Amino acid sequence: MKKIIFITFAIFLTSFTEAQCPPQGTATSKRLQDLNVMKNRSVYPLNKAKDLSIYNVMDTGDDSNRFTDSQYVSIQAWVIYFKSGGSESCNCQSKDPTQWDIHIGIAPDSAADKKDCMIIEVTPASKKKLGIFIDKNFGNQIVHHYVRIWGFMFWDDEHKQNSTHTAKPGTRDIFRATGWEIHPVTDIQIIQ
Repeated sequence: MKKIIFITFAIFLTSFTEAQCPPQGTATSKRLQDLNVMKNRSVYPLNKAKDLSIYNVMDTGDDSNRFTDSQYVSIQAWVIYFKSGGSESCNCQSKDPTQWDIHIGIAPDSAADKKDCMIIEVTPASKKKLGIFIDKNFGNQIVHHYVRIWGFMFWDDEHKQNSTHTAKPGTRDIFRATGWEIHPVTDIQIIQ
């Protein structure tokens, strides 16, 4: 009987915790809490997005100061890949896939490698706003398509060492072109 009560309580506590994940997530440092608040924003601007060229994003060199955090933008690019973000501090280490961000790699060329991509992220709040259930079927619909994306520019300082534009020479764990992301995405439109 104690085992059933404990399991029931554990399920309730997990569900309650995931439903109550604060904007700062489970980050312990002020810097990471601030990043998570930006990642988890759910207020969308009424003003027009600034058109941004994917080619400007892909310009080589240290790009850490090239754009402005929180700038609302629109960009057109090819979708190279689509994957679930998994459990992260911004989602309180949730085990529920519906609470995970979706990571989408975009590039100016449809044949680009993953390390030549900008990452855009669709958050749980964005998924609700877009009114779509994002799963593998959705991913299959947009991969290898040319899309227009709207959202907020976000410098992901946690990944500057994984970006070709800002990593130190000799770094092996490169899996993106830039530390700049569009995060959160507020809309996606397939063009081609």
